[in-house]
Amino acid sequence: MNIELKQVSLENWYDCTKLNVKLEQKSVFPAPVVYWIAESKYVHDFELRAIYSQAILVGFTADNSVSDHYSFTTILPHKVN
Repeated sequence: MNIELKQVSLENWYDCTKLNVKLEQKSVFPAPVVYWIAESKYVHDFELRAIYSQAILVGFTADNSVSDHYSFTTILPHKVN
């Protein structure tokens, strides 16, 4: 299996917003991907990555470990809409 992390960009940001977790995971991952993308525009040093396997979008990760306010999430969806 070949896993690749790519920057969230103009070409893939909308596809990332379609990623969803299972209903029972909503309490752990309540914020949708679009929230993390919006936050990254206002929080410095925010790293967004789209996770690909065999050139297919399979997940999303956000990391802000450089800042004073640490945020990290990884979303591996139930299915891609």
